[in-house]
Amino acid sequence: MADFSDIDDFNDHAVAGKPIKAYRNGHFDNPKALFVQHHWTWDEFLCAASQRLEMVPMASRVFNSDGAEIDDIMVIEENDMLFFSAGRSFKAPSSAAGEEGTNNTDEKFAQVVGGYKVTTLLGRGGFGEVRLGIHQLTNDRVALKFILKSEMGSLGDVERTTTEIQCLTALNHPSIIKLLRVINEPNHVVLVFELLEGGDLFHYLKHVPGGGLPEVEGAALFSQILAGVGYAHNQHICHRDLKLENILLPNKSDISNVKIADFGLSDFYKPGAMMKTSCGSISYLAPEVFRGTSNAGPPLDVWSLGVILFAIVCGRLPFEGSDLHGTNRPRENVIRNRIMRCQYKIEENLSPALMGTAINAPTLGLK
Repeated sequence: MADFSDIDDFNDHAVAGKPIKAYRNGHFDNPKALFVQHHWTWDEFLCAASQRLEMVPMASRVFNSDGAEIDDIMVIEENDMLFFSAGRSFKAPSSAAGEEGTNNTDEKFAQVVGGYKVTTLLGRGGFGEVRLGIHQLTNDRVALKFILKSEMGSLGDVERTTTEIQCLTALNHPSIIKLLRVINEPNHVVLVFELLEGGDLFHYLKHVPGGGLPEVEGAALFSQILAGVGYAHNQHICHRDLKLENILLPNKSDISNVKIADFGLSDFYKPGAMMKTSCGSISYLAPEVFRGTSNAGPPLDVWSLGVILFAIVCGRLPFEGSDLHGTNRPRENVIRNRIMRCQYKIEENLSPALMGTAINAPTLGLK
């Protein structure tokens, strides 16, 4: 592949402009260096690029490396990779790198979305699927969450997706998964997330010998989660589905930089206002939810945090009565009754400070 040093027929005076790499649409080979001059009009830019690429007829459309069309010379940055077309829409480069997992794609998904090759299935839920995406030019790896438009059967479904995007866009914290961009495809809304390849906290704790983590290690882990939730609450955002499965690890052995994920049930709230619509996973719900008296805002997130802390240090969920390996999970009505009665046991040898927190929590008004 050529680089800027390979150009021997370019005027040295042109170096004062912004350097870019120019490609023919659909091709990744034989790029040409072009120094974009600040005084050029758009037509002059197209003419210069067409001459460098020896395009006949000349280029009339320009796309960036994500496949998005641009028509303003001011948005071009130094070292951009731009694809020039004589009229056709963006076509993914045929010789791009990063072919991992290409046989795992499904016909219902485009093979390339926003410049990312859609590859391995990472997860599936009621919303659709999450797949590994590999950028065709940079090889950056991301998680692509495909939300199927045909499954949005009501206005509420559309509003929930919109709210999830708004919440994630408003959040920027090291303990919260980062939404990189949103892509609107004909059949899907695609959320592009940073990729965390270590699985979730539930499966991590399942493999901890002897159950829960030592208190010092558990405190360091929990403080990350607490910081992320606290930050979200300061932005007037409730997660509303905090659980071990929604805490993701960067790799399978690293809990030093976990991130809160899955804001699909999140919502904004006004300080002092009551949020009546409750949601979440039953083992993490507060008693007020079942009594119908809950404020489905920050207090319920706080209760869920308590359940998560219990699981971190004890290796089990407080109201399920077994460790995380257990297969004989109680029926939902049993879990519900235990939660309403705050019926749980602490058999582990915890420090007095942590033990006092666990005993007093139901009476602290944090439900």
